[in-house]
Amino acid sequence: MTKILISTCIFFNTDYSNKLLKTFPYLVDSLHILREIYDVDMIVYYDSTVPEHIIEYYRDKGVVLKKEPDGKFFTCTFWRFNSYNLKGYDIYIFRDIDIRLEKNDLIIMDTFIKSDRHVYYSFARNLRNKYPRVGYVLAGFFGIKNTVVFDFENEIEHFKLNNNLEKYGADEKFLAKTLYLRYKPIIFCERKLYNSCVSKFKTNKLNLPDDYEIYVLLDKFKFFI
Repeated sequence: MTKILISTCIFFNTDYSNKLLKTFPYLVDSLHILREIYDVDMIVYYDSTVPEHIIEYYRDKGVVLKKEPDGKFFTCTFWRFNSYNLKGYDIYIFRDIDIRLEKNDLIIMDTFIKSDRHVYYSFARNLRNKYPRVGYVLAGFFGIKNTVVFDFENEIEHFKLNNNLEKYGADEKFLAKTLYLRYKPIIFCERKLYNSCVSKFKTNKLNLPDDYEIYVLLDKFKFFI
């Protein structure tokens, strides 16, 4: 059975974090969707800013908890990449803690496992700057196989020499400038979004890396509903 580790993080040092008081259970309470088919573990990286009742909730759910030194703003989003050092898994999913798993994830996992690609990520109406300046890349919505040779710690140290990790979207920019350039991804995209951007996909006006593969999902992601 394919063994999967879902890695996520939580922190309360920005105004953005306040919404997590409501949404913190979303991911952990949806693990059963992938567990129908796969052997799934989850690890949560956190610091002292997280309320104790949230930590207890995760502890009662049986997830692995890893406490980190208090981080500054969005530097905390980089914690979840540390999980790639944990051996024994076939696939590592990096996901925002408030993005539920859903039936689309079963399609994504099945397709990704059967493909010869080592990295996947999803386009999900995150329409900001063009790649590689964040663009459609969601750092909390991608995964890699254990065949990927990538030293996250060293790459992050190099990246932060010329980039501010405290800024929102820094983790997305990091991925766009490093991992996605070395391992050509399979990209999962909602049908409506793909249709609205089809000409840009065909002409590569989105400035995507070469040799990417697109898989169009028939149903839209439910976490936006």
